[in-house]
Amino acid sequence: TLTLSQRLEAGTGKEKLPALVVDGVDVTCPEVGLVANSTAEDTANLILLSGSLTTDRAAVAGDVCVTGGTASVGLLLDCPRLVCRGGEFILREGWSFVDESTDAIPTVLLTGGTLTTDVWMPENIVYQLWEGTITAPGIRYWPETHVLSDTVTIVDPLDAEDADE
Repeated sequence: TLTLSQRLEAGTGKEKLPALVVDGVDVTCPEVGLVANSTAEDTANLILLSGSLTTDRAAVAGDVCVTGGTASVGLLLDCPRLVCRGGEFILREGWSFVDESTDAIPTVLLTGGTLTTDVWMPENIVYQLWEGTITAPGIRYWPETHVLSDTVTIVDPLDAEDADE
């Protein structure tokens, strides 16, 4: 277990490697700040293989790939693609870009594992859902939600609210 009281910073921007790989350890810190790697379009900048990452804010400057373990993130910043292949990704406060004028369109690729959020996500996120479970309020109504197989489980808390009325 690694518990930090200060920001966790990683990456040089010079290598074709992820700035941070979490594998077999539980990391807790208030904030993660990563420098984009030199091949940001091809190489995820944050990879969670096993263990856990818990933080209130993660400025990742690239893609996130979760293949195992659990990530619990308050605010996810500067992440063009969130790839969930296994494990669990919990998003507690939202997803945004520091530069609000960016034309980047965030994308979720769910090919396994679980993605959970209790907050209303921006409607411009593209969801490519192949396999796994996604829990998010309003997801059934978002214009860019693409269910690509019958092995996807969608849990929309708004459905339960409608049933209670």
